[in-house]
Amino acid sequence: MRCAATVIVIPLLVTGVAALAAQNRPRFAAASIKPSADNGPGMKIEPRANGDYSVRKVTLSALLASAYDVSTDRIVGAPSWWKTDRFDIDARYERTDPSAPVPPMNALLQSLLEDRFMLVAHRETRILPVYALRVVRSDRRSGRTGPRKL
Repeated sequence: MRCAATVIVIPLLVTGVAALAAQNRPRFAAASIKPSADNGPGMKIEPRANGDYSVRKVTLSALLASAYDVSTDRIVGAPSWWKTDRFDIDARYERTDPSAPVPPMNALLQSLLEDRFMLVAHRETRILPVYALRVVRSDRRSGRTGPRKL
């Protein structure tokens, strides 16, 4: 059986069209990204109400999944170190208009990934194989003799 699924594709080159579209996206005013001294499991995320963002021991896979709201198995084309290398990130968002709402965190993270990691993503639909499991009645009263098409 096959199923259409949305995946995130990460090309490593920023194209002119993608760079132009990214100019209108909200951005952090300042961001510090450093390799994490602690490479152990786990991470600590501290999003704040004013748009600031602080995270410790985060992998690129976790950032991508959070920024694009997908699971990591739906991301293809990411660099080989994306699940192992960890980073400490502190980012600050400044509002130009105090009455304007803070933009969604995923939009800010997408800009951060594009600016600092030079990663650009696009969504596409692919046909993927899936398995359908179903319960078969043990008394065989259902009258069906074989698998049925879903």
